[in-house]
Amino acid sequence: MEERSFTWFPKLTRVMAKLPAELAGVFAAAVAEYGTNGAEPSFDNALMGAVFEGVREDIDNSVAARTKNKGGRPPKQKAETEVSTDCEPQETPVSEVAKPKETPVFDFAKPTETEENPSYIYQAIPSHTKPKKREGGARMARPTLEEVEAEIKARGYHVDARAFIAYYDSNGWKVGKNPMKSWKSALTTWERRDSGKAVASDADFSRFG
Repeated sequence: MEERSFTWFPKLTRVMAKLPAELAGVFAAAVAEYGTNGAEPSFDNALMGAVFEGVREDIDNSVAARTKNKGGRPPKQKAETEVSTDCEPQETPVSEVAKPKETPVFDFAKPTETEENPSYIYQAIPSHTKPKKREGGARMARPTLEEVEAEIKARGYHVDARAFIAYYDSNGWKVGKNPMKSWKSALTTWERRDSGKAVASDADFSRFG
């Protein structure tokens, strides 16, 4: 098996800090084995499998980046300059007459005439200086364990609140590569996905209480 290398980034340390002591060591060993040898981890605990999936992509990207930069830069080659002994003088071409620059088109904003200001002046505003609308909105606030448990109880769901929180803590509360907009919608997705299957609460989570 070919050995690989990866970067142990702060996110892995934060995930370990949120796990119990006996599972933190299992998580660290699985990350090291996967990052250096590419060995797929096997967990008896369903929660550990979900947490590892949250960091798998980060480890893969780190391995790929290190593999790409492993070759280093190629050596620079010195360019040889040949001196010609049979150089004939060349005529310098006559430059074309510079064309006058086009005057930019301006948008004229017409102000409103008032009794206090009967005379007004038109203001020229270049179209390329107009302010752009700001995109995006406020980032979603991370829910607490109590909020998730209350939402599950109110909707009659069977999702395990601790597994839900741990999974999205590990991937930075993202859906794919985009920041999550609504954790309640994500909770509904988890409930639909587990519908008809063994729910996450069947696993032994008593040690986390």
